[in-house]
Amino acid sequence: MLIDILLLNSDFSLSRKIMLLLSKRNSVPFLQPSLKASSSSYRFVSDIIHVWNYSIPTILSFGIGPCSGKSTSLNNIFLSSFEQSCSSIYFQNTIDIDFGYGFLPLRSMSIADAHGSMTKTLLKTIHELFDGFLIHVKFEYLFNNIDTVIGQLKMIMVQEKYLLLIIRDVPKEINIDQAIIQLNQIIENQKYQLTIIQDTLSNNELQRSSLSSSKYPTLSAYFLPDISNQGDRINKNHVITLRNQILDQLPTQCIYAMDSIKKELKILMNDDYKKYLTEVNQMIKPLTDKLFDTALDEDRVSKYFPEYLQFVQLCELKLKAARFNFYGSENDADVYEVRRQIFELETASQTGNQSLSVIFQVFLDILKASDLITCLELLSTQLKEERQRLVSTSDMATQLPVQKCLSLEVLWRNAIVCSQHQSSNIQQSLQKHYFDYIQAGYPFEIIDGDNFHFQHSFLLKSLTPFQNQRTLVISIIGPQNSGKSTLLNYMFGTSFDVRDGRCTRGIYGSFVKSNRSDYDYILLIDTEGLLGIEREDKEYDRRIVLFCLAVSHIVIVNMVGEVSATLQEMLILGADSLDKIGATIIPRPIVHFILNQKADLNIDNNKAAIEKIINDLKREGLDKSIDIRKETFHTLPSAFQKEGQTLTSHPKLSNVVKTAPEFIENVQLLFGRIFNSIQLPDISDPLQWLTSLVTIFETLQKFSDLTYYQNINERRIDNELREHIRINLIKMFSSVYCDKLIVESLHKKEDEIKEIFLGLQSKIDKTARLDMENLFKLLKVPEPLRKRSQQFLNVQITEMLNALRTSTIAANEREKVKLLVRNGEGDLQKLIEDTIARGIQMSEDIAAQEFEDMYKTTTNYIQSKYIPQERLKQAMKHIYTHYNIYEKECLVEYAHIIDHLTLLTNLNETKVPINELEESLIIRFTCLGYEHSSVLANYFNPTGTTIYSLDIINNLVYLNKELLRQKYYEFIDKPSPQSDTSSKYKNNQSTQSRNLVSRIVDVAKIQFVDKKDNKDESHLTVKTIDQFQMHARQAIEKQKPVRLRESSIEERPMYLPISRIFKEVTQRIIKAMQGVEKNEVRQIRTELIQKIVGSINTLIIEIKTELSPFGLELSRQLKSTLHTCAIILLTKYYYDEQMNHFSETLAESQRKKINLKTYFISVVVPNSST
Repeated sequence: MLIDILLLNSDFSLSRKIMLLLSKRNSVPFLQPSLKASSSSYRFVSDIIHVWNYSIPTILSFGIGPCSGKSTSLNNIFLSSFEQSCSSIYFQNTIDIDFGYGFLPLRSMSIADAHGSMTKTLLKTIHELFDGFLIHVKFEYLFNNIDTVIGQLKMIMVQEKYLLLIIRDVPKEINIDQAIIQLNQIIENQKYQLTIIQDTLSNNELQRSSLSSSKYPTLSAYFLPDISNQGDRINKNHVITLRNQILDQLPTQCIYAMDSIKKELKILMNDDYKKYLTEVNQMIKPLTDKLFDTALDEDRVSKYFPEYLQFVQLCELKLKAARFNFYGSENDADVYEVRRQIFELETASQTGNQSLSVIFQVFLDILKASDLITCLELLSTQLKEERQRLVSTSDMATQLPVQKCLSLEVLWRNAIVCSQHQSSNIQQSLQKHYFDYIQAGYPFEIIDGDNFHFQHSFLLKSLTPFQNQRTLVISIIGPQNSGKSTLLNYMFGTSFDVRDGRCTRGIYGSFVKSNRSDYDYILLIDTEGLLGIEREDKEYDRRIVLFCLAVSHIVIVNMVGEVSATLQEMLILGADSLDKIGATIIPRPIVHFILNQKADLNIDNNKAAIEKIINDLKREGLDKSIDIRKETFHTLPSAFQKEGQTLTSHPKLSNVVKTAPEFIENVQLLFGRIFNSIQLPDISDPLQWLTSLVTIFETLQKFSDLTYYQNINERRIDNELREHIRINLIKMFSSVYCDKLIVESLHKKEDEIKEIFLGLQSKIDKTARLDMENLFKLLKVPEPLRKRSQQFLNVQITEMLNALRTSTIAANEREKVKLLVRNGEGDLQKLIEDTIARGIQMSEDIAAQEFEDMYKTTTNYIQSKYIPQERLKQAMKHIYTHYNIYEKECLVEYAHIIDHLTLLTNLNETKVPINELEESLIIRFTCLGYEHSSVLANYFNPTGTTIYSLDIINNLVYLNKELLRQKYYEFIDKPSPQSDTSSKYKNNQSTQSRNLVSRIVDVAKIQFVDKKDNKDESHLTVKTIDQFQMHARQAIEKQKPVRLRESSIEERPMYLPISRIFKEVTQRIIKAMQGVEKNEVRQIRTELIQKIVGSINTLIIEIKTELSPFGLELSRQLKSTLHTCAIILLTKYYYDEQMNHFSETLAESQRKKINLKTYFISVVVPNSST
């Protein structure tokens, strides 16, 4: 009754959803009593069309005449859960259907149970929907009312459908054979053309009685005694016998196609529902027709999904580029080819087609529907049904081609990609519809698991209505098939996809409205299962773990049974990486372990495993990174109970899967324990959360070391190996050794130099390899780490020798020019000797031409050795290689350094001097620095910090003293003095058009406070120190610059103006590069790079000292950007160094050309006038 009331008072979408949820574990109503006196005595439940199982036969069980116990018999035979006898009108003369969705494997038939006695009129109306019938009739009623029984039987015997007449309550003294003979005689006397036969089981084969040879159609009958006593062993055997007989004879396929069944169901619908359903289906039909056609004809994919195919290709290339390892086996040509393809695709996508592609257009039409959510629900259902028909269960977990990915997710992805080239109206409309979809409670994609892509810009705009809505973030991780989605669905009422195997790809979110006062929403994050056999990517798994730890207030680790050692290692490594990622949203997430599917729920029985995890974290000093306590470990029983199959049961009998009441009860208790563990975390709105998420996602891509290692011990070993390699490289390539090698090779030919270096590399490689092998044995280094370290060492040696060889050849070329300049030496001397040896008399004109040819050949040779773009690439590799010896923690992958190659190329072409380059770099990297959060929030306890005072503020170098001073005065009684800088800021509004480069550099020079104004105030301290520090911390965290123009940022309102930091980076490098003499630039050597890396890391520590009272430090992204800035500036220095040598070589030759020419003519031309 309750279900019927809910359905009657729900709109189309809600009633459909109720039916879907109900059908998963229960029977659903098909025929209900009419509520109107003027209408027929029954009404059909129209929503059943959405849950009807069109893939398996549906059998109707009904009774003729009074016949109690039918539902009980069906429950015993088919393990269904039909409601049993009840006096309510909601039981009598109603029909429920169990579609078997709660069985595993899926049951081979659906069962409809008609309560009460079936009328001839009703049977005539509905019989076309069913593939077979179980007809119940009492023994006594059958013999006394043969006309009534035969009348109904003849109606359903017209077609060759499965029929079984179950003759119930047969008296024990009755002889079955005689009863059949007597029954058929009555039928024959009444002139009915029907013969009833008995089906029996003998030797596991169905045998028919001799009456089966009748000339009339036969009807199988099973004679069933009174089995109301269900505990009786004989009665149980009768049920088993009847079950086996039915399962053996039931049809395996539907008689009618899905369209025919739907047609019959629509006839039964009420007119309003039918009209509404028709309108919705007409709305989605154009899209489904095209998608289903595409699934069968892949040639249509490029026509229907042009932008999405391009997007997928671009993502594949970016993933390929991300996998390139600077120290791997890939050659430069492959790397640059992939980057070229990425550039071409990105350029093409930016100038995309303005017209709407086919699938995008029809999807937009659906989004315009008045009942959008219902349309999307029906669309999703139809796509899922077609996908299940076309794709096997095993293939479902693999990477499917676009045409087989029949899902709402792909349609949204396609729409997002296509909308990027459309008008703002279309984009805003799409964003609004996506918000409506999310707000309705549907899961939305955060990380695209197929393409590893994050549509952060679209999501940010779509979730704008959530701004200022305080949101608690809870994520769940765990092995594949551990029940993560099921747990979230039962705990929070979400609707994450659930099925066996890989059901979640990537990372999804779902918003749930909160009824608490401290936050408005809960954002649930469901993740792809770890340790999956389809992906088999441990690094991807570690990324998911680290991602969830970095973005969540609470992380639920869901495991089947015991604590997984592999997952435990991932978690500890994730906690260690959490300290190093430098971009966490939540300073200290709480981690709850769920030991799922446990028979023993006593958590104390897992005490040893729990203590090991907690102690391991404490031993590594990671207990401050994540919050794990004994109280955060929980047990849960299995969510589902299986009943049915036994060793002796019929092979077609499926297990019924029921939700365990104990599970639901424990989940509710767990819900309370999890929320009681929250200790007023930092709550932000979804927009702030998403903004930080961008930084974390990019950090995971740029720093592979965060998730490369199998465990924390591997990371420790790798650090030892790197340090050993660093020390050895410094010894191998000392300045003295390099200078000596260059001097020894000065007068050798280029081929001889290359030969020397080949031999040298072979010798160094052999020595280094033996040294590393001994270290590998000592440290017991695992094979993957051995290979990685050896690759790192090989590339370091190769690149350092390449740089040394290049320097040697360049020095040799300069020496050649010097020889050429000094009369009678080098190529000039050779030309003189050859000319004299030939004994040819030359005129001055011929001699002059001979000299010009020789000079041109020499200069062309020198110039051919210097291709600017190739030298720039070599310079960047050389600097990166040397830099990486001393900096590993915050140095991005080389692929991200190459992104700045275009900048240097443009600067070289415009011949920008180094002093002007400094300003360009500050602007560029300041803008890059502000793309992500500048600071990392650590766990903060203000009561344990040093008391803050004006003395501390006045001595700040990098933080904005004036803004902190103003904030400071908010927490003491004395009013803040008038700020001169404030007035300057106001007066300066009219001068915003001045040179932008100068402006941003000036900002870095501003001194905000005059100490003389504060001599009498330096002793003041804030009374509410914790409040001041907390407010200042929040202000620094949330600071956002004002971008005035494309390449300029207004920083005066910033607490941490980072242009000042980049100014300091460039100044320190410029100072380190200055030689002893004026305008002298030092040659870049390994020792100099070591000094510069140390200087920048010292700068980072100095800034951390200023930020630490607020529980902050520079984010990893900003640290890496500082080091990237240093590499680019050093690359420019190194390139200019080579360029200057080259230019000096040619210039010196050019200056002496006339004298050399005169000398040559005087030697080879007799009586020359020169």
